[in-house]
Amino acid sequence: MKTYDFNPRNSFMKKTFSIEKINPNESKVYVKSAFLGSWSFTLDSLDYDTLCLKLTRYCSNSEMIQDIFPELTSNQRECFITDPKMSLFFEDIPDEI
Repeated sequence: MKTYDFNPRNSFMKKTFSIEKINPNESKVYVKSAFLGSWSFTLDSLDYDTLCLKLTRYCSNSEMIQDIFPELTSNQRECFITDPKMSLFFEDIPDEI
């Protein structure tokens, strides 16, 4: 398991990512955030070594997540930023209030 610290200027965005290799093409990502809590998700669209390399780039604060992970969907990228359970709340809000 490898661990990465994301420490941007905005302290609310600080996170720790731990990556566990499940098999050659599947990884479990554990995210810890002082502001948002902890969550995890499975990623099967990148191999473990590529994921680790890209997280190293992301945690260096030099690039946006969508530029580092263009092969992921926006929902997959969002899992690195916020708990996927949080999106369920926003899906229940009607467009017209």
